[in-house]
Amino acid sequence: MTINELLELKKAHTTSSPDTYLHKIFRSTKKSSIWEILPDTINNLNYYGSLCKNVRIFYLGSMNISSNIDIEGVELKFYNDSLYYIDCESNSTLEEALKTKYSDAKIDVKETPKEYTNGYGNKIIKTDVSYTTSYFKKDNITLNSYLSKSFSTYSQDFFYFHKVFFYDGKITEIISKQEAIVKARIEKRKEENKKKIFADF
Repeated sequence: MTINELLELKKAHTTSSPDTYLHKIFRSTKKSSIWEILPDTINNLNYYGSLCKNVRIFYLGSMNISSNIDIEGVELKFYNDSLYYIDCESNSTLEEALKTKYSDAKIDVKETPKEYTNGYGNKIIKTDVSYTTSYFKKDNITLNSYLSKSFSTYSQDFFYFHKVFFYDGKITEIISKQEAIVKARIEKRKEENKKKIFADF
């Protein structure tokens, strides 16, 4: 799938601001939200955008993927105009469809006991639990869902995170190496600029 094949992406706003990402995108409940996430190459922030020039990243509040399945909180990543990564919030309809299509899915459960301090200063042990369901894995392509239940010291309650991921591992690795090269160049430039600023010190 290419960018041009998804007509809604032509309506995307663009941003490289972490604040915009957190407040208008990540925390947004608007299903009509469509953004293209650009990297902040000045401050070398690639938490949301990619430093690889061949990558484009889009966020959609919602997206229809079949006649009876809608997904929300969708992130699409393209490399050389080819879709290689999708993640979205899971929902019961999507999970049911995946389990029906991939009936031999495998579930990996991981439990991690952690020590927390409650509001009264008492030490307590809570167990964080994660479930990784592997629906499909062949060659470089992986499709899985990830559900985690972790204890929050702020709310004194459990925090749930449930996502579905589809990605090409080989392309992801290529991009990671390219981003590392660009990041090194940016850091070098920042150090050179510092030396110029304090050249007469």
